[in-house]
Amino acid sequence: MANVKKVYWDSCAWLGLLNKESERIQELEFIWVKAERGEVEIWTSTVSQMEVFKLAEEKRALELQGNIAKKEILTDENLSLIENVFDQPFVKRIPLDVEISSRARRVYRETPGLNKVPDAAHLVSAMKWNIPVIHTYDGNDLLHLSGKLKTDDGTELIICVPNERPQPDLLSELENNDES
Repeated sequence: MANVKKVYWDSCAWLGLLNKESERIQELEFIWVKAERGEVEIWTSTVSQMEVFKLAEEKRALELQGNIAKKEILTDENLSLIENVFDQPFVKRIPLDVEISSRARRVYRETPGLNKVPDAAHLVSAMKWNIPVIHTYDGNDLLHLSGKLKTDDGTELIICVPNERPQPDLLSELENNDES
């Protein structure tokens, strides 16, 4: 387990996975499979569990129906799906404790371009637990901070869009070219 890569996912990465967002799903599922094989640990704050409370289909339905139908739209089935994704042995949840919340408040106040307090909690969680890479799609708040912060052990914090993709199977590529 010494070579296990640690990555941190903020809420938009989880939503990309759960909603199977076409522009994100390939990279997220690739990381997920690597985590299932024990090659990667996916770290996240319990803030993500709070922020990820509905799926895209439920969000659209709520926008159309309004909060009046909330109980009918936010299904137990989807809630179970959300809870299950966080409840995997390779998903490491970092509790939002007093230290992290206090540091997050300070980071939020001191960091230009950081516009959402929950994002400060994500940053500080990764910093405290020395997770060197944060995966996010939050270009307005987080991506521009890559390389500007350090984890508690002094490692430069890389904040990026997940970009690992499975390598195409060379044999199947050759077979496809032969058939052409």
